[in-house]
Amino acid sequence: AGTAAKVKYLVDVLGFDGAFNYRTEDPSEALARLAPQGIDLFFENTGGPVSEAAFRRLREGARVAVSGLINWYHSDVHATLRWLRALLPSSVSAALAALASPGDLPQALRARFLGLQMNAWHRLIATCDRGLLRKQASVGGARFTIEHFLVICFDRLDNGLSQTLAEATLAGYVREGRLRGEENILRGSLEDAPRAAINVWSGGNTGKQLIELVP
Repeated sequence: AGTAAKVKYLVDVLGFDGAFNYRTEDPSEALARLAPQGIDLFFENTGGPVSEAAFRRLREGARVAVSGLINWYHSDVHATLRWLRALLPSSVSAALAALASPGDLPQALRARFLGLQMNAWHRLIATCDRGLLRKQASVGGARFTIEHFLVICFDRLDNGLSQTLAEATLAGYVREGRLRGEENILRGSLEDAPRAAINVWSGGNTGKQLIELVP
């Protein structure tokens, strides 16, 4: 989370075992503290430094479910070039060695390279081709599976049976209090949409940001 209040909300209200503020604590140190034995399941919805730190702590056989990579959606050309320069080897011989043995790349570099790969894979998500969207990867010797998900694909793959089951299951969780939703509602008009969007990008919302249209 991006604020101390949100960290407290995750633990005290939503019941998570732990959380950390990525603005004030190094992600690698935080994950080493919160998951000392490693990570078996990682839900990816952002990309960037937190994801790279999570990749380095994945255990053998772990699974990564990718819903989105918002950190990449809004990265400018200069930021992308800085990432690419960080990945470039220092010489031609180093480049050839890296291509011959990609598994030998240092963990931090391998995690960053994996972030670049995931962005390329995610661009194919609308194909709903599980063969293209499910990949095997490794960092630090641990092998794991990465799979990208798009909700409309469930409707295409089995005539909506999976989506219907998921909706019924989630609705049951809400009724039982096992799944809690939070909404930030801005009362106004469509002219307030930019203000609502800015609130999201600046981290001002805790839950889903909505606009309630009022006369």
